[in-house]
Amino acid sequence: MAETFLTSDGVGLAYVRTGRPGGRPLILVHGGATDSTCFDPLIPYLAGQHDVLAYDRRGHGASGDVPGPYDVGREVADLAELAAFAAGGGRADVFGYSYGGSIALLLAAGPGASAAIGRLAVYEPPFAVDGLVPAGSRERITDLLAAGDADEALAEFIRLTFGLPDRVIAVMRRRPAWAASLAALPALDRELGVVTSVSPPGRLDPALDVLFLLGDTGGNPGFAAVAAEVTAAARNVTIGRVGGVPHLAIATYTAPLARLLIAHFGRDEPA
Repeated sequence: MAETFLTSDGVGLAYVRTGRPGGRPLILVHGGATDSTCFDPLIPYLAGQHDVLAYDRRGHGASGDVPGPYDVGREVADLAELAAFAAGGGRADVFGYSYGGSIALLLAAGPGASAAIGRLAVYEPPFAVDGLVPAGSRERITDLLAAGDADEALAEFIRLTFGLPDRVIAVMRRRPAWAASLAALPALDRELGVVTSVSPPGRLDPALDVLFLLGDTGGNPGFAAVAAEVTAAARNVTIGRVGGVPHLAIATYTAPLARLLIAHFGRDEPA
């Protein structure tokens, strides 16, 4: 059953916590055009080893939001506050998927990040590198949303950003997760604004142990460009390769992905 964490600016973040209590928590941070339910296939693999907390980011799922301009720094603060809450003032491990990985890396680049998080894994986090978001695609998606065609706007986002063919998108449309993605679309433009303007972090807290996961075939080559910039700036980053449909390993390559994460985070241990 979902519970609510209240952030320092008064926003309620919905979360579900499951698994083994008493060890270092593992926080799951979802990407854009989705909510925390994207982790439903993965959580059963992790919950046997870890105290798992999956939350809806502000403006997504059952979480609240505040009016006014969007600041990705506020989402970074959300993750830091949630980590402190989950670990009782200790450190939490973090797995960030897609845009959730971007938020996690921005936290890892800040001062004293290793006081809040211990081990970090990210899966294809987007940042402003050449070709990751094709020119004009943000405007194309915005126009479709303004015209009231949310379904095609979501399909275009997946098609342009992840490089997936229409036959794969047709299968995705028939799955329950499509409805959650449609519900998250109002927050997509502000996230694309960050992805097209914020460069990969130039440093990471050297005390962190970071696993950077990439799809091993197909997909958008921009994610590999992000990985190259991050690894060039930090020596504490290991690259891991994941199979499955490009950018969708959580749903299409779940067990192998879980094995990589469990190997990286290790067995449950005191915080």
